[in-house]
Amino acid sequence: MKYFIGALVLSLVTTPTFANNSKYVKFALDMAHDRGYFGCDKAIKDAFSIAGGDDMRVVTDKFDDLSDSLKMTVAYGKEGDSILMEAEFRKSQGHCYSTISALTSATKSCAAYLSEMSAFKYETETLDYIWAKNAGGVNMILRPLGANCIAIFQRTAKF
Repeated sequence: MKYFIGALVLSLVTTPTFANNSKYVKFALDMAHDRGYFGCDKAIKDAFSIAGGDDMRVVTDKFDDLSDSLKMTVAYGKEGDSILMEAEFRKSQGHCYSTISALTSATKSCAAYLSEMSAFKYETETLDYIWAKNAGGVNMILRPLGANCIAIFQRTAKF
């Protein structure tokens, strides 16, 4: 899991190169094009630049009467080390906007997980959730689940 989490955090903090796993990037891009969604290729490549592992599943959703938006729900990785991601893309005024939420789990407490994620600084606790943010503006939301932790990372980008 450390590989995917490290790559996920890196991609959420920096602009990645699109070479980590070109077959998964191409697969996601082809899925968008198959749904008739064009014009956000750079944002889609960015969103899926860290995808890898043994398998990948992509489900696309869009409103047929709204050609300017697309939502992709994706699972990738390998058994015991996987990420579930939702990426939404919107075109407006010559730009493409993306909103990405990625979910993973850890077999440790959320306090231990947060302490290992040194790029993220604790902000607050609300209800059952621990909120943290890094200097690049990426949110990390942690939810205890027994002795384990569910981690959600969120970021937005404009292309």
